[in-house]
Amino acid sequence: MQFSRDKDGAPLAVAEGKEEEQALANFLQGDVQDDDIIGKELLDMADEVARGALGRYEFNGNVHELILSDDEAIIRNSLDDKDDTEQRIPLADFRRALSGWLTFIG
Repeated sequence: MQFSRDKDGAPLAVAEGKEEEQALANFLQGDVQDDDIIGKELLDMADEVARGALGRYEFNGNVHELILSDDEAIIRNSLDDKDDTEQRIPLADFRRALSGWLTFIG
Protein backbone atom coordinates (compact mmCIF):
# COMPACT_ATOMS: atom_id res chain seq x y z
CA MET A 1 0.00 0.00 0.00
CA GLN A 2 1.27 3.45 -0.90
CA PHE A 3 0.49 6.70 0.91
CA SER A 4 0.54 10.18 -0.57
CA ARG A 5 -1.28 13.49 -0.33
CA ASP A 6 -3.60 15.18 -2.77
CA LYS A 7 -3.13 18.76 -3.97
CA ASP A 8 -4.96 20.05 -0.89
CA GLY A 9 -2.80 18.02 1.50
CA ALA A 10 -5.38 15.37 2.38
CA PRO A 11 -3.85 11.92 2.92
CA LEU A 12 -4.46 9.24 0.30
CA ALA A 13 -4.04 5.48 0.51
CA VAL A 14 -3.55 3.55 -2.72
CA ALA A 15 -3.86 -0.24 -2.82
CA GLU A 16 -1.49 -2.31 -4.87
CA GLY A 17 -3.79 -5.03 -6.08
CA LYS A 18 -5.88 -7.24 -3.83
CA GLU A 19 -9.51 -6.41 -3.18
CA GLU A 20 -8.89 -6.71 0.56
CA GLU A 21 -6.12 -4.13 0.35
CA GLN A 22 -8.43 -1.77 -1.55
CA ALA A 23 -11.03 -2.05 1.22
CA LEU A 24 -8.35 -1.29 3.79
CA ALA A 25 -7.07 1.69 1.76
CA ASN A 26 -10.63 3.02 1.49
CA PHE A 27 -11.11 2.58 5.25
CA LEU A 28 -7.90 4.43 6.11
CA GLN A 29 -8.62 7.26 3.70
CA GLY A 30 -12.35 7.59 4.34
CA ASP A 31 -12.74 6.74 8.00
CA VAL A 32 -9.43 7.34 9.80
CA GLN A 33 -8.44 10.19 7.47
CA ASP A 34 -5.79 12.39 9.10
CA ASP A 35 -7.19 11.91 12.61
CA ASP A 36 -4.35 10.39 14.59
CA ILE A 37 -6.53 10.15 17.72
CA ILE A 38 -8.95 7.77 16.01
CA GLY A 39 -6.07 5.93 14.39
CA LYS A 40 -4.24 5.43 17.69
CA GLU A 41 -7.42 4.26 19.41
CA LEU A 42 -8.02 1.71 16.65
CA LEU A 43 -4.43 0.51 16.85
CA ASP A 44 -4.69 0.19 20.64
CA MET A 45 -7.89 -1.82 20.28
CA ALA A 46 -6.32 -4.03 17.60
CA ASP A 47 -3.39 -4.66 19.94
CA GLU A 48 -5.79 -5.56 22.78
CA VAL A 49 -7.64 -8.00 20.52
CA ALA A 50 -4.37 -9.52 19.26
CA ARG A 51 -3.17 -10.08 22.86
CA GLY A 52 -6.48 -11.67 23.81
CA ALA A 53 -7.30 -8.99 26.36
CA LEU A 54 -10.35 -8.00 24.31
CA GLY A 55 -12.42 -10.57 22.44
CA ARG A 56 -13.95 -8.26 19.85
CA TYR A 57 -14.07 -4.58 18.98
CA GLU A 58 -16.45 -2.72 16.67
CA PHE A 59 -16.05 0.73 15.13
CA ASN A 60 -18.49 2.61 12.92
CA GLY A 61 -16.79 5.19 10.75
CA ASN A 62 -17.94 7.63 8.09
CA VAL A 63 -18.31 4.98 5.40
CA HIS A 64 -17.25 1.65 6.87
CA GLU A 65 -17.94 -0.63 9.79
CA LEU A 66 -14.88 -2.32 11.28
CA ILE A 67 -14.98 -5.48 13.37
CA LEU A 68 -11.77 -6.70 14.99
CA SER A 69 -11.69 -10.27 16.25
CA ASP A 70 -9.02 -12.74 17.33
CA ASP A 71 -7.35 -13.17 13.96
CA GLU A 72 -9.00 -10.84 11.48
CA ALA A 73 -10.35 -7.41 10.71
CA ILE A 74 -13.65 -7.28 8.85
CA ILE A 75 -14.38 -4.12 6.87
CA ARG A 76 -17.91 -3.52 5.58
CA ASN A 77 -19.06 -0.64 3.45
CA SER A 78 -22.01 0.65 5.47
CA LEU A 79 -23.33 2.70 2.52
CA ASP A 80 -23.63 -0.29 0.19
CA ASP A 81 -26.56 -2.66 0.67
CA LYS A 82 -24.92 -5.49 -1.29
CA ASP A 83 -23.97 -8.59 0.69
CA ASP A 84 -20.54 -8.83 -0.96
CA THR A 85 -19.09 -5.61 0.46
CA GLU A 86 -17.44 -7.37 3.41
CA GLN A 87 -13.67 -7.84 3.25
CA ARG A 88 -11.71 -10.00 5.69
CA ILE A 89 -8.11 -9.07 6.39
CA PRO A 90 -5.66 -10.81 8.71
CA LEU A 91 -5.43 -8.80 11.93
CA ALA A 92 -1.64 -8.54 11.62
CA ASP A 93 -2.00 -6.98 8.15
CA PHE A 94 -4.57 -4.51 9.46
CA ARG A 95 -2.30 -3.50 12.35
CA ARG A 96 0.70 -3.09 10.02
CA ALA A 97 -1.23 -0.92 7.55
CA LEU A 98 -2.77 1.23 10.30
CA SER A 99 0.62 1.71 11.93
CA GLY A 100 2.07 2.79 8.57
CA TRP A 101 -0.84 5.19 8.06
CA LEU A 102 -0.29 6.74 11.50
CA THR A 103 3.40 7.22 10.75
CA PHE A 104 2.49 8.83 7.43
CA ILE A 105 -0.12 11.25 8.79
CA GLY A 106 1.95 11.93 11.94
